Amino acid sequence: MQQDANAIYEAPKANLATNNLQIEELNTVIKVAKRQKALVYTFLVYFFTAAITQGLLATELKAIGSLIMLPLWLAMIIFNARLCWMVYGRFAAVLMIILGIIPLLNLLAVLAASSRANKLIKAAGFKVGFMGANTKEISHAMERATFH
Repeated sequence: MQQDANAIYEAPKANLATNNLQIEELNTVIKVAKRQKALVYTFLVYFFTAAITQGLLATELKAIGSLIMLPLWLAMIIFNARLCWMVYGRFAAVLMIILGIIPLLNLLAVLAASSRANKLIKAAGFKVGFMGANTKEISHAMERATFH
């Protein structure tokens, strides 16, 4: 009975030491979230530009539209490789670069990398929307982990 009475008046025991493993995990999650967001935005701009180029432009302007799409296509391959490097590893990143060069398979490569990134971010406890995770929310969680 005496132990129970003393336990009531004890100060709460909180772990105020910095958890380096948690900070490293959040650092990885924010890198993945930023790389996924860059890939998704680039893919949407590429897709929108392709739709305009093929559907709405006159035949004389299609060549110019194709020239605009080339840097977007290269950026999409690079962003996909960078994301795959984080979520899969070297071998998959090289494989995704090869798949990114092939026109219709690049869509599947982007979807596969984005899906894997979504699972990683959700496993860390963050919400993921259509355009990726909210990087500010992850940054705030990282700041809280650093200062506690």
